[in-house]
Order: sequence, then structure tokens, then C-alpha cells
Amino acid sequence: MKHLQTAMLICISVLVMVSCKKKNDAGKFIPSNAAFVVVLDGASLDKKLSWDEIKQGELFKEAYSDSTMSAMAKSVMDNPENTGLDIKNNITIFAVNDTSGNYAALTGIVKDASKFKNYIASTVKDATASTKDKIEYVTKDEFTISWSADRFYMVGKIDGLDANPMLGGMGMPSDTGIDSLGNAIEEKSTMDMNAVAAKLYNIEEKNSLAENEKFGEIMSKEGDIRFWANIGALQSQNMGMAAMAMLNVGKLTKDSYYTGVANFEDGKIVMDITSYSGKELTELWKKYAGDDVDTKMIEQSPIQNAAAVIAMNYNPKGLKALLELTGLEGFANLGAGKLGFSVDDFIKGQDGKMLLVVGDMAKDSMGSTLPKAFFSVGIKDKVAFSKIINAAKKEAGMIPSSEAEYVVNDKFFTLGTTGTASAFQAGKAKANYTFLDKMKGGPMGGFINLDYILSNSLASSSYRTATDSINVAMWDNVSFNGGNFKDGAINQHIEINMKDKKTNSLKQLNTYANKMAIEERKRNVYFDDTDLKEVTAAPDVAAPAISN
Repeated sequence: MKHLQTAMLICISVLVMVSCKKKNDAGKFIPSNAAFVVVLDGASLDKKLSWDEIKQGELFKEAYSDSTMSAMAKSVMDNPENTGLDIKNNITIFAVNDTSGNYAALTGIVKDASKFKNYIASTVKDATASTKDKIEYVTKDEFTISWSADRFYMVGKIDGLDANPMLGGMGMPSDTGIDSLGNAIEEKSTMDMNAVAAKLYNIEEKNSLAENEKFGEIMSKEGDIRFWANIGALQSQNMGMAAMAMLNVGKLTKDSYYTGVANFEDGKIVMDITSYSGKELTELWKKYAGDDVDTKMIEQSPIQNAAAVIAMNYNPKGLKALLELTGLEGFANLGAGKLGFSVDDFIKGQDGKMLLVVGDMAKDSMGSTLPKAFFSVGIKDKVAFSKIINAAKKEAGMIPSSEAEYVVNDKFFTLGTTGTASAFQAGKAKANYTFLDKMKGGPMGGFINLDYILSNSLASSSYRTATDSINVAMWDNVSFNGGNFKDGAINQHIEINMKDKKTNSLKQLNTYANKMAIEERKRNVYFDDTDLKEVTAAPDVAAPAISN
């Protein structure tokens, strides 16, 4: 009996852990076929930037001073909770790409249903109100606001989410509202937005994201903003992808998800992104995972003041395996063969190491900012790689000039501005980059020096000089690393760094937006018949009328 009790306790513990890992409360209110989801953590965001702080900004003060604003609108600006919503809880935005119609929705917690009803009544005019099954609806055109005692959904019809410009190729409808023949497309919606909203209040757990482990994973992480994209759902109505189905290209999107968490920390915005794929593609990533970026290759850069550095170290054999998986190898060989090489030449010719460096910015005699730059690829088989070089010469006219050069040896092929390629190939340069640690941690890494770029790209006009100064004082750099395969997924880490390392980045963004708004108010732009002119005026001077 003692052993039986122990075994039962273990079983119960395992079941609880599995259940906790699998389910999540936030997903209960989102359909399982959602194409993308963004979850805003109201409590966390409020701690980092309170409404009282927002009210002190120029943007808020300007809006608040509008004499035409209703009493209700002003009340809400005084305190958003006067809407009757719980703004310190999760606010979720999602979109569904459905065969019956595509829609976007916003949902959250209702704190006071009567307040919310009064708010909607005073702000939404000429709408149709109705009640069914204890849910109230206010509908106008193709948009519905609905609420129960404790939850609301705002639902609206949208165009297809695939946004494929190729859809207009043969007179078919496109997202622009005009077909390829130049004819306007008459939209005839048959979606009942009230019915769409009603279904959302009664989603069965099995048909929601509550039981999706990958969505549950990001919801378990600390984050100010969480996002989710179902690549298969996004492409579900993409006619281009449907036409490629016979080539197994669908394996690239089946069971594929992008998930991520963003946090506003002191002095930086941090994002961690995780990419999941279907079984076959996951096995491919696992087998052909690349090595960490080659920092010794980066240190060989002759450019001392880097504006941007991007490095990769992938496994070329993985590219061939990907082409085989999707059935595209034959097409790739056909195209490459016309140029004089094969897919095997491309795979054998390189070792997977790539490096792009831009920097050492200087102004020419005309005052334009010109950087130095080079791109280098590691060589594994010089004979095979020479076929690719010959193809590039033939098709792109890749020949040395007074402004550019390319150099090949047994280790690298390098193309760059004059002097950089030969200096890199010589291997005598030693770049003293202090940011290399930020690029480590996977087969892909990068660093963009915003401070250096902005400081060396200042404009001459008074308005732009003012905004450039704000940008220079604000932004430091962007770094990213990752691409490594871990726990069944590809992981990436991104940091957007600011000059002020002590103040929370969300507070800084609020201040930044207000400073830029002040400068925008000073500038008045008008058009004449020939060109765009820019004038600078004091904040209290009215803008001139815009003429054609």
C-alpha cells in the first residue's frame, strides 16, 4: 500500500506538470487557427510607464487641449479606467485567416460593464445596438464591439493576411482593391460580425490556443509584449503557395510558428524569438545546424570604425537537403546550369562562412557620406567556387573598377570597395571590435552602430539637424545573435540599446516621441508646382496651406 500510494503521488504530480505545461489561460479566448497574436501585459507596461507620465507629454497635452473633445473622451484621457476596462490586465490582438472571411479582433477584461456601455454609447455614433444571450453588441459597417459582464471583443473584417502581390498577376483580386487590368474590385462582404464575435465567447478549449504548448511556452515567460505567428495559417489562402504544393514547398510552413517575447528594460529593448517547424524540417535543422560565427574572420576586417557587421556560419549541406525536401533541387540545377555551374558546385565551393562589414564613413568633395564595405565568403573547393565567380562575371559584369574590387585565394572570396577586399585577403589587419561578444552564441550574429551612423549622417537643414540631434542623443546600437538549434527550435536574441543606460526604455520612447512631435510641429511643409520646399516656423505659427 505504501508503494502504491507513492506511485499514485508520482503519477498525479506528472499529470499536473504536463497539464500546467500544456494549458494556458490567455489562449482560452483565442481561436486555435489564429494567424497571429500580440499580447500586451497591461500590468507590466503600467509599471514601466504610468498614465500620469504619459499625461505630462506634449502629445497628450496637445490632444487634451482640443476644445471639441467630448466630456466622456476627456474623462477617459484623465483615467483610461473610466472606459470600464481593466487596463492593467492583458490586452490581446489577434487575426484569423478564414475561408469564410478574414477578421481581426481585440479582447480584454471588462471591469465595469455599465461604464463600458456608457463609453461606447457616447463615442460610437449611428451604430446598431442589440443584445443576445447576455452579450451586448454595437455594430457599424463591418465592425462590431461586444461585451459580456467580464470580457469584451472588438471585431472587424480585414483583407487577406497573405498580402501576396502576385495575386494580381492574371486579373485576379489583389489587396490593393484593383485587379491587374486596372479595374476596381467591388467588395461584397457576407460576414456577420456579430456572429463572429458570438463564437469567440464560446470557444471550446480544444479549439483555442489554451492547449497549444508553443503558445503556452511564450505565455509562461516574463514579457511586456508577447507575439505569435502561425505561418501555415498566414499562408492558408496564398494562391502562390497553393500552386507550389506539388513541389512540397508547403513543408516550409506546415506546423511552423514564430513566437517571441519583448521586454522594455533599463537602457534597452530586448527580444527573444523562437522559430518552430514541422517534423521533417526540424530534423533537417537539427542535422545540419551551423557552427558559431567565426570571430577570427571578423577580426581580420580592415575597417576599423564599423557601422554594421553581419556574420553567418551555416552548413551548406543543409541548403541542398532543404532543396531536396521541397522538391526544388531540379529547378535550382536547371537555373544554375544555364549559368555554368550546379547546386553541387555551389555547396562544395563554400564552407558556409559569410561576413559583411560596412564602416569608416567619410564625406566626399560634394558633402555626401560614403562608407567603405566588403563582403567575404569562405572557400572550401576553389575549383567549384570558380564556376560561381565566372557565372557572376558573365551575368552581372563583376569586374574590378576604380571604386570596387574582388580578390580570391584558397580561403576567401572577397568583394568590396577599393582597398578593402585586398586588405582583408592579406590578413594583416586587426579590427579592435569591442562588440564581438554580442554577436556570439549561434551561427548568425550582427551589430549595427546607430550612434556612429547617425553621427556621420547629419543633415544640413535646421529641422533635420534638430531631429538628428535627438536621434544621436537617443540611440546607441542594435545587436543580435542566435540561429542555433535548441529544444526543437531556432532561437534568436535581439537588443536595441539606448544611450541612457539607467532609465527604462519605455519611458525613453515616450520622451523621444514627444521631443520629435515638438520638432515636427515647428516644421511646415508645402508643395508648389515644381518641388518640395521646407520652412521652419515657431510653434505658434500656423502652417501654410498645402497647394498642388
